[in-house]
Amino acid sequence: TAEHVNFGLIGARKELPSLQRLLTHLDTALEELEKIAATSTT
Repeated sequence: TAEHVNFGLIGARKELPSLQRLLTHLDTALEELEKIAATSTT
């Protein structure tokens, strides 16, 4: 069975104007993690 991890990001534009950029980096890191997990053995 597949496991799922869900993320939600909430931030005020004034305090965290780069929330979209943070989301982009998170997405990239998760893609890298998926590639590593797919090649590893248990």
